[in-house]
Amino acid sequence: MSQWIEENGQSIRSCDLCGQMAWLPIPSDHHIFCCHGCKELYHFLGAEQVEILKQQPGLNWDRVQGDIERTTGSVLQALDPRHVELRIEGITCPSCAILIEQVLLRKTGVMAAKIDFTQSIAEISLDASLISQEQVQTHIGKLGYRANPIAQMHGDVLAGALLMRRFLVACILTAIMMMVSVPIWSGDLPLFPVSVRYVLMDTLLVLATVVLFYSGWPFLRGAFASIKSRVPTMDLLVSIGSVCAYGYSVVSLLTTQEFLYFDTVGLLITFLLLSRNLEYATRERAQSVLHVVKRLIPKEMRVLQDGYESVKNVCDVQCKEQFVLSSGEVSPVDGKIVKGEVAVDESVLTGEAKRVEKGVRDLIYAGTRVFGHRVILEVIRTTDTLLEQTAQYVRLAQASHSHWNRLADRLVRVFVPFVLTVALSTWIYLELIAHMAPSQALLRAIAVLVIGCPCALSIATPLAILGASQRLSTNGVLLRSPDALERAGRIEKVVFDKTGTITTGRLHVEDYLAVENVALLQWVASAEVPSEHPIADALVRKARELDIPLKQVTSFVSHTSMGIEAVIDGHVLRVGACVEKDTVPVQWRERIEKWQNAGFTIIYVLMDEVLCGVISLSDELRQDIHAVIAELRKAGMSVSIASGDSERATSQMAHAIGITEYAGRQTALEKSQLVHLLKEDGKHVAFIGDGVNDSPALVAADLGIAMGSSADIALEAGHLVLAHNNIAAIPITFYIARMTTAVIRQNLLWAIGYNIIAQMLAVTGIASPAMAALAMLLSSAFVLGNSLRVTGFSPLRYIRRVATIILFATSLWFLALYQF
Repeated sequence: MSQWIEENGQSIRSCDLCGQMAWLPIPSDHHIFCCHGCKELYHFLGAEQVEILKQQPGLNWDRVQGDIERTTGSVLQALDPRHVELRIEGITCPSCAILIEQVLLRKTGVMAAKIDFTQSIAEISLDASLISQEQVQTHIGKLGYRANPIAQMHGDVLAGALLMRRFLVACILTAIMMMVSVPIWSGDLPLFPVSVRYVLMDTLLVLATVVLFYSGWPFLRGAFASIKSRVPTMDLLVSIGSVCAYGYSVVSLLTTQEFLYFDTVGLLITFLLLSRNLEYATRERAQSVLHVVKRLIPKEMRVLQDGYESVKNVCDVQCKEQFVLSSGEVSPVDGKIVKGEVAVDESVLTGEAKRVEKGVRDLIYAGTRVFGHRVILEVIRTTDTLLEQTAQYVRLAQASHSHWNRLADRLVRVFVPFVLTVALSTWIYLELIAHMAPSQALLRAIAVLVIGCPCALSIATPLAILGASQRLSTNGVLLRSPDALERAGRIEKVVFDKTGTITTGRLHVEDYLAVENVALLQWVASAEVPSEHPIADALVRKARELDIPLKQVTSFVSHTSMGIEAVIDGHVLRVGACVEKDTVPVQWRERIEKWQNAGFTIIYVLMDEVLCGVISLSDELRQDIHAVIAELRKAGMSVSIASGDSERATSQMAHAIGITEYAGRQTALEKSQLVHLLKEDGKHVAFIGDGVNDSPALVAADLGIAMGSSADIALEAGHLVLAHNNIAAIPITFYIARMTTAVIRQNLLWAIGYNIIAQMLAVTGIASPAMAALAMLLSSAFVLGNSLRVTGFSPLRYIRRVATIILFATSLWFLALYQF
């Protein structure tokens, strides 16, 4: 049974298959799993087979568990475990996410909490016997944020519009303050009449008050929540600096002193809001595609009932029901074609505008548009569609606690108290020891607070991951594991399945041999109808081409890597079974030898345990397989094949594409054992497959890549899915993963280096508060632009916009220099 495991102060359920931490537990039949792959593999193998699997020396799960970085603590029990997802309004920076997460983890009954800053979503595991979802929402509300179930939220656009409105108000009022402050900076204020002086100073007070308490309200709210919960955040740094400048100016105004710093307050808030708007726009740009697609999916569909069409709400449709699509319509669910042929635009999943021809038994995914004739389909997934799963796993990738995420979080949590300490020390030293003018000492302390905000450090990792996830989806690569990107960036060895991966998987019946009085194709095709294997598709297709009537199957069992067994008209038919060479008729052996030399796939057919026929099938190599292998080797990866086909067929295929490492006649468990042996040699292994018998290897590999036409269990087991079966996307995937890792490293190095240098400039007085705000803006802009490179962003395309922003910022900076 699953247990609660303590990890860094959190309690997380463990997976009943692999024992890894289930950050987002997937319940099924009284078991808990960490991913869909473990869930499907457990049910596919069965409890007894799983125990055998764990005990085999070639696949030692204890050693697998030892490779997982975790801390095992005391075991806890929850009386009523629940998992909730909330969207939180008001999160403006990663510091907000850290604050909410830390506060929730202190509450009794909250077992685990993860806040995704990039989408403002909270993933919370709780014990409902100790704390309810409503209480969690209340606790978040007390911090100044608003939390609601995801299904009830539609406020993303409004939040972005409000943030932009605050920035525009601050921008306009700050520009006015800069103009009004010219007499103060120039020292000519005493030359003005007293009444004019008061009007100018009162105008500055009013404008600064609006900027601070309206435009700067997100910072003040975050700072209040930070103080209340005793978790220092970046909002606290900004608020202390702004309030100190505002308070000092108010005191100076009341005591009729000469210099005021209301304009500094305006510049701080304006630059910081500009930075927040840039972050928000970057997040929206990276995740806009899936949002648009999901809005286009119909809410109703036409369902066939007793031969008649009726309109039903998508939420009321059940699996196995039949529905109808006409030319130009978007499929609201995932379905399998039962009747008809159609051209499908899958660009929302694959990024390719080219339409794909599909026929009976082919899959149509939610969000894709069909063209051509009317087609009848069978519902296979409603709410858990491939598109919905993709959106979910993209979000999980952003929220996952990868190595880089954990490093950035630790740095941010240490850096904020450090900056507060440096600012306070600077003010004490300059004011009490160096005897500097109070105004100048205060300005330096404010500069330290503002320039030290680790915003760039906080956004360095999540934005790069978000951009990579989006770029993968536009290339037809769909995320099914939150840590898939991190896994892909470390791969050194790639293992391919053969049928449906290296080949097209569209097999053709070449020839067959049968004993007399046995209509071999009729019996075999009838037995294969319930199967999802490419061989079954070829046999059924051949029978239909020849107009052979099919028989009724009364029993069907699929044996992993050992074919199928069916009962038809009282006879037990086994297709794909292994046979002894001596049992093959002598007159057949020469023909079978020729088939094997040609690289054909050979399957034997037994009826009531007696050999009654042999069938040969051919498959075509994918056109771009040679280029894919060349690209992988160019990237420093080695390539091999593990196939369930015969040794001879596998050998011929391997030599045809220039692969020297291969293994034939591999069962499902043998493929997973092969993967694990490679991992024991110290290699990071990726496995690419499409069949039911590939699922154990997909789970066992460091990175499992499933083809889009795979059986459901293979799709569930994969960390990534090639939605369009486009293997040319495989090298692109590894390139994007490695580029993402490089960008994250660059972002972190930049952010750390900037903060160290910036602190020195602020302490020595080289950087004023206004310059500090501008420097922080430019630092965040660098990280944002660098992260967008992962999505294909080119700075040259936006040079005019960037130049405009720089010109505006530089103008404000030169105006700010007048105060010195």
